Amino acid sequence: NVLTPTDWDRIIEINEIVRDIARSWNASSPEDGGVQWVMVQEFGNFTNQILWHNAQHIGYNVTIPDFTKTDGWEKQGSEFLLHRYQHIKRMRSAPSIPMVCAYHIEQPFSTKNETAGQCFFNRISRDGMHWCVETIGSRYSASIACLLGCVYNGEGSHSIAEVRSCEQECNDRFMSLVPIDEGWIDADTTIFSKPNR
Repeated sequence: NVLTPTDWDRIIEINEIVRDIARSWNASSPEDGGVQWVMVQEFGNFTNQILWHNAQHIGYNVTIPDFTKTDGWEKQGSEFLLHRYQHIKRMRSAPSIPMVCAYHIEQPFSTKNETAGQCFFNRISRDGMHWCVETIGSRYSASIACLLGCVYNGEGSHSIAEVRSCEQECNDRFMSLVPIDEGWIDADTTIFSKPNR
């Protein structure tokens, strides 16, 4: 749970290290049975988009950043993520208001301080630590299936450029708030592959 600006900076740094590891991964030979591909599911990007939009929904004066930028958007105006909901006594540390609140119970609902009034809980996270799988689980699962399809669908080997392009497309489609293309929702479509005709 991110509690301080330093924690947030560290999380951003760790996420970038993970991306660097995936981009620079050198596969062992298939005969050695080692790891062939390391890909990144941009779950943090997805959940940050949810939190930014929810913060705006519950009354924070936040500007929705350009989530397609690769550098720096996570730090722009992110102070609201550190505002804590103090009305859950059973938690070791109070959860982030944008993570647990759907809308306020009391008027006025202040977003200017850490206590911020009482709220009804949302279906993003009930405790500020665990994500509600019934709400975001389908995108999570679709993303994993899509990423696996990047390396296992089709015949033969895949080039690094093909896999990285596919990885990016999976994250753009499923680890974002972009609506899923209606063409993907039919009886003949499987995740990241079209049926053979």
